[in-house]
Amino acid sequence: MASIGGLPHYKHGIAGTEMYEPVFSPMFSISFTPGKNLSSIANWNLVLNNVTKATGFDTGKIFPTVKTQSYMGAQRGYVGGKVPDQHQEIEISFEVNLGDDNDMYVFNALRAWCDLVYNPMTGKFGMKKNYVAENMIITQYNQDGGVFRQVTLDHPYPISAIKGPDNWDYDSDDIYKVEGWKLRVDDYDEAWKKSKSN
Repeated sequence: MASIGGLPHYKHGIAGTEMYEPVFSPMFSISFTPGKNLSSIANWNLVLNNVTKATGFDTGKIFPTVKTQSYMGAQRGYVGGKVPDQHQEIEISFEVNLGDDNDMYVFNALRAWCDLVYNPMTGKFGMKKNYVAENMIITQYNQDGGVFRQVTLDHPYPISAIKGPDNWDYDSDDIYKVEGWKLRVDDYDEAWKKSKSN
């Protein structure tokens, strides 16, 4: 039986000796069900091929607040009774390419979606039923493709504008990117592999 403790030899590190893989940040994919109003805007599978990063999902933020009382200077705390805000804001970043028709298909798709919420050229506001997608699913997996976590975002919609490629610079060789584009969801589901009970 292996001893626990002692010097930090390799054989004492269970994660190493059992060859447990780390969770790698780039091992994720995003799938998208656009719904009828968004389906005609773009080839969303092609758009999602240009995703570089997705951040902002935070289940930790919904923990209820702690309320305190005091008696003669001594404080005691309680978890509050108000249901915490459960909405989520997801930030997605894209690199932008030009398609066969010399169109910025990623930018065009995202801008058209934003225009369904509010069109700055006409001043028209949209109705929520017309600008939400059905869902977006973010899947995390290991090197073999084994899924260990999936987040389903219900009815996402944009809450930030798209900034165009308006920084012109002869000395730059940068690729134009859409950075930190925000989507909001009011409801979501999270499923992950749980540890086996001992």
